[in-house]
Amino acid sequence: MFLDNYHELLGIIKGIKAGELGKVNQSFEGLKEKVNTLLNEYDQADENGEKNGEIDLEELIAQRAELAQSLDNKKSKL
Repeated sequence: MFLDNYHELLGIIKGIKAGELGKVNQSFEGLKEKVNTLLNEYDQADENGEKNGEIDLEELIAQRAELAQSLDNKKSKL
């Protein structure tokens, strides 16, 4: 029985290609890049010069014209 389970597991492992991303992982990677682009553009540094990784409401209000133009542009990076 152990040998049968081993061969089943071996068959499953052979079907997995190491180093290649599946479609879901590729989509998540693309989404991650877009979110990071958005954060880099709209997340403002605090008094210590550090970004908190979040876009606060005040930051959106301060840059709402740029955000509206960017969303309206069909070739936008957003």
